[in-house]
Amino acid sequence: MLRSVSGRVVGSVWWFFTLIIISTYTANLAAFLTVERMLTPIENADDLAKQTEIHYGTLDGGSTNAFFKVDRYSDSLHDDGYFDPSLLTPNFSSLI
Repeated sequence: MLRSVSGRVVGSVWWFFTLIIISTYTANLAAFLTVERMLTPIENADDLAKQTEIHYGTLDGGSTNAFFKVDRYSDSLHDDGYFDPSLLTPNFSSLI
C-alpha cells in the first residue's frame, strides 16, 4: 500500500490509464466482431460504367460529366440508359 500522496497519485493515474486502454481494446474488438464487411461493387469509373443497378447523373457542364462523355465510356454509359439525363443538375446548390 502506497503511503505518500505522490505515490497514490501516480498509482491512481496508472490504473486509470490501464482502465482506459482495456476499455478501448474491448470496444474496438466488439465493433470488429459485430460489424458486417461491406462489399464495394463500384471502385472506379469502369465499374460504374459496367454496372446496371444504380442510376447516376453529374453536374451539367462539370468535369465529371465531361469525363463520362469520353468515347470509351459513352457507349456503355449513355446508350444503356443507366446514365439518367434527368439527374443532371445545373449547379451545386440544387444538390443540397
